[in-house]
Amino acid sequence: MRLMFPILSLWSLGMLLFHWPQLREATRTVKGFFLLCVGVSWGLWLYIALVKHIWYPTVWLHDMIERLLPF
Repeated sequence: MRLMFPILSLWSLGMLLFHWPQLREATRTVKGFFLLCVGVSWGLWLYIALVKHIWYPTVWLHDMIERLLPF
């Protein structure tokens, strides 16, 4: 399971380099640039959330319990 994230990262980088001309063309408009920024930030947030949840489940669970219980 721990190898899944580095493999996905390398695959994502490869796709980014493969589609670079299309991305450059798409980001010439404000809407395209905005959508690219939203996609990258959402992907980064999801990656961090999944890594923290899968690699450190006790820390994640402890944080959730702390937020839910006021004492």
